[in-house]
Amino acid sequence: MLGGRPDPRPDVVTLRWLGTANFEVTFGDHVLLLDCFYDRGPRMRPLGFTPKEVVRAEQIFIGHPHYDHIADAAYVAGRTGATVVGHPIAANVVIKEGLPAKQTLGLTGLESGDLVDFGDYRVRVLHGFHLLADEDEPAPMPNIQILREAREKWEEDQGPLTPEEQAHYNSVSARGSMDKRVMEEATMCLVFEIGDFRLVYRDSAGPISKEEQEYFGSLGGVDAAIVGFIGRPLVRRQLDERTLPLVELYRPKVLLAAHHDDLYPVFLDLATEPLKMAVSHLLPGTTAVAPVYLEPVSIHMPTARVLSEEER
Repeated sequence: MLGGRPDPRPDVVTLRWLGTANFEVTFGDHVLLLDCFYDRGPRMRPLGFTPKEVVRAEQIFIGHPHYDHIADAAYVAGRTGATVVGHPIAANVVIKEGLPAKQTLGLTGLESGDLVDFGDYRVRVLHGFHLLADEDEPAPMPNIQILREAREKWEEDQGPLTPEEQAHYNSVSARGSMDKRVMEEATMCLVFEIGDFRLVYRDSAGPISKEEQEYFGSLGGVDAAIVGFIGRPLVRRQLDERTLPLVELYRPKVLLAAHHDDLYPVFLDLATEPLKMAVSHLLPGTTAVAPVYLEPVSIHMPTARVLSEEER
């Protein structure tokens, strides 16, 4: 998406983590973006690029339209000509930001899901649930306040936001939807089918939906999955109640976490080692990968094997 040379190998797909739940997916000459949130507001570590530097994208797929997943989608789609694919609520967000409606594709993923053919690859859109969609016990919302208080303590040496920082934060956070329907209706599970290779993308680790259960229950596993891993201050609950059930359902050969890094003003960095250790017991044959920003994770699609740095 930054104009780099495509990998000429037809049997390799490369994933790059771009912070939060953003990923770039490249194979052949195709460039796909998963979520689009690059100008992340004040007091965030830099990703190594800005939205203005994004020059290539065919489609932008939105897992759910909270601002921290969609804030730059309208801008990037406008520059690249990409189609924004997501729930109709996501389509409405980018249309409100000025993107022509013809550059959007709104899908619900209900029942058997929506299967969209893009020529060299297909995408199956399944309805999912956001992390806070159900009635957890104890209730999750007080934990969000605990995280806010921890963040304030962590950064008390920096003092409150300056007026400029507050304006920046307000601008970024306004580019999304906080509609309650996002939790139960507008969170997507996206399955990319590149030939026989399947990649699953779930940017919020909520409860398993009926659509997911029916599709993956008879599939026997996928080649790779990107699954959200954040939302509570207690890692054990995130693992046991949310991320691991999805991983067990998808049964990927390669697993990448998402949404586990710093996000002002609530979330602090979350270590991925507990996830990797748990997966090593649950699915011993699964390779868990924790890349840094922009680092390529190249996968040989016929074998679902992560290539070494020398092989890349």
